[in-house]
Amino acid sequence: MQEAELFKSFRDFTESSLNWCVKEAEEGTTRVTNAIDILLKDISRVSAMSSESLKALESLQTMLSKFDKKNYQQLQKSLASLSRENSEIDSYIQPIMEALQFQDRFRQNLENVVKMIDVWQKARSAMDEGKSSSDTLLDFGKALMAKTTMKRERDIIRAEIEGLEPEAEAARV
Repeated sequence: MQEAELFKSFRDFTESSLNWCVKEAEEGTTRVTNAIDILLKDISRVSAMSSESLKALESLQTMLSKFDKKNYQQLQKSLASLSRENSEIDSYIQPIMEALQFQDRFRQNLENVVKMIDVWQKARSAMDEGKSSSDTLLDFGKALMAKTTMKRERDIIRAEIEGLEPEAEAARV
């Protein structure tokens, strides 16, 4: 009986720890999403300013060509500089998006681990009670695969448990 209580305590602790990790990952995702929203609003503002600057530049182009070509070329350089600044902001967003995708995959992995602990516990209890058969390992593998969300997780399970069917290739859209 103590073994069951110890296992339950271990499972509860593991689940609480993983739930905490999931909560922290979600809060981090929210903070990063909010930062991206701020960056995107700033990009829109800068783009609007760039559009207005371009319109003003086009109307001034005629006038400037009459006065001094050198000044006109300087304005073109300034506009190119604004364009580069927009590109720099985009280069900051890309790593943030990659971090969000990683964090989401990590969160899914943690949630799946919690689900797999229950499957493992049931399989282990069946073995301890002598209810195992030649198909027990295969059934265990199928039950684990049913708890996964990512192909990579299923590939790892297939690599460890022989007899599991390969995954059908998904049609590309």
